Amino acid sequence: MGLRLKGRLIIIRETPIPLSIKKISIRLLLLVFRGLIALKRLLSALFLLIEKPLFLLWKTLFHPFLTLIYRIYLIVRKAFAAIVEAVRQRAVGFFTSKHVVQAVVVLITCLVTISNVYTSRAASSTEDDSQQSIFAAAGNAGEDLLVEDDTADLPAVESESYLGDQALTTNGAYDTQDISDMALDEGSADIGDTGSMLNSVRPLPDTGDAEQPPTRTAIVQHMVQDGETISEIAEKYGLKALTIIIENNLGSQGFIRPGQVLRILPVNGITYKIKKGDTLDKVAIKYSSDTQKIMEINGFYDASQLAEGTQIVIPDGKLPLPPPVRTVPNIRDIFTPSSPAALANLLWPAGVRRITQYFKGRTHTGVDIAGPVGTPIYAADDGVIIYAGWNSGGYGNMTLIDHGNGLFTRYGHAKKLLTKVGQVVQRGDMIALMGSTGRSTGPHLHFEVMTGNVRHRVNPFSYVK
Repeated sequence: MGLRLKGRLIIIRETPIPLSIKKISIRLLLLVFRGLIALKRLLSALFLLIEKPLFLLWKTLFHPFLTLIYRIYLIVRKAFAAIVEAVRQRAVGFFTSKHVVQAVVVLITCLVTISNVYTSRAASSTEDDSQQSIFAAAGNAGEDLLVEDDTADLPAVESESYLGDQALTTNGAYDTQDISDMALDEGSADIGDTGSMLNSVRPLPDTGDAEQPPTRTAIVQHMVQDGETISEIAEKYGLKALTIIIENNLGSQGFIRPGQVLRILPVNGITYKIKKGDTLDKVAIKYSSDTQKIMEINGFYDASQLAEGTQIVIPDGKLPLPPPVRTVPNIRDIFTPSSPAALANLLWPAGVRRITQYFKGRTHTGVDIAGPVGTPIYAADDGVIIYAGWNSGGYGNMTLIDHGNGLFTRYGHAKKLLTKVGQVVQRGDMIALMGSTGRSTGPHLHFEVMTGNVRHRVNPFSYVK
């Protein structure tokens, strides 16, 4: 081989590799491959030699030991979960007990009373102590409220009504300033829109009875002062405490706080917003009132003034009673329970028969029947549904059936419930669909049989055919 460069030819010769080196390299590679093959055979023979002893050691020692540890772990975890659930239920039951609630209410009442007594004593040296506490207000109860008598300028009322001479008309007897001054004289802390105060308060003629309250025909607002109670406010406006409680949604206890603004009706009763199709006669009958009184207190001249959406005052109105609470019927009032012998032949409760866990007493209180999500769940016998809903104790969507003669069955972890409380079911009726709700590791039915009461669980295979 040659290379020509600038007219000159340069010859490059390759040096050949000696044959001896090639032979040595090939022999080394063969030795390496043979060594690897020998090592493989040695390891295979060694594995075959120790395979049986290792398997025997695992089967007789390690496997039972590890299995025991895992079972102990499951038992401890289940026991701990049961303890936590029991403690939680006891705690919830304790704090929701009526005795605890009553004790808290009594304690709060005592604290409020002590606070008012202290406030009353601290305020005794001030000039105006009538607003400091309920005791100070009680001490000033004999003081008369002075209201300027302007009745001489009022026009005569020609027609009579159930409001008597104290009924007001929109004849402009007072201007805005007069009404505002009057409201301030009566201690109203929040006048609000002066238009809503017009025609709402009228001083009584001097009859010698300073305790008689003024009559109003409009709703006013009252800001709660420190130390005031519902009874005191109701007495101030000549109303019943229940009227103020209902109008302001104060609940059964009637709690109020200083600074809270209350709506004060002109008379005892309720307010109502007119709906489509309402008439005064229908409203009066529904809320136990009188049509004429409703027209007079709301300034209606005829029933045609009743417009949808208008809020009216219903004198002496009473809220209708709530619908009766639905109770679960007694199973004996619906059908005659089966005999104990027949009850020992309950129907298989699911459309599949694959059992993943058996009854084990306190550690597992029923039978787990596994199947696809949506598999039908059937009533094991005739009975009444006494529970159908979510169970926070781990059963998820749960159904409980009373079969009579002290026999009950429970169906847990359902995807969907198909019955309601109080429903009568027959043997074989589909009551739910299989799922994996609650404390569950996969779709299955947890089926329990109880005798005597729902806490005494027995082996379901003693009753299921």
